[in-house]
Amino acid sequence: MGAEQSLEKVTTLPNIIRKYNPGLVGGSLETTLMATAKTGAGFNAAVSGQEANHMFEQARTLITRIRENPKIDYANDWKLITLFIGGNDLCDFCNDLELHSPQSYVDDIAAALDLFHSELPRTFVNLVSVLNVPIVEELNIGLVCSTLHRRGNYYKIYFKYGATCTTLSNRL
Repeated sequence: MGAEQSLEKVTTLPNIIRKYNPGLVGGSLETTLMATAKTGAGFNAAVSGQEANHMFEQARTLITRIRENPKIDYANDWKLITLFIGGNDLCDFCNDLELHSPQSYVDDIAAALDLFHSELPRTFVNLVSVLNVPIVEELNIGLVCSTLHRRGNYYKIYFKYGATCTTLSNRL
């Protein structure tokens, strides 16, 4: 979540927090592009284009970066992590129904959340559900997974992803 600019220019969670705590460490300071970002940047361990089945690896990368950063008091500093994943899983659903099933999606997220819980003290996790694909399709004609939209199943698939994500959130 971008901390590249000020709150006056871009409203993001890190910018809001930084307004009241100028010592904030960790907001993403650069844009990562799918073609160039293989490991994310800084504390942004997300890799553009990847899917939920890579969440555990990305969580492990983030934990390592936090532990190794001299500006972070690992045991005592509060941490806020945002997980936003699922769009690529939806677009690839038709290519591998098992790997990208709603249950696999939520199991992969749960594994990352369990890792954060066991290894990151004093941490809040902001779990952002997958985008509402029917609305995204209307807003971005031509920019979303054409296979998924052509098959017409995206409404059912989207709601299953959302329902499993809600179930996971309620379980925690």
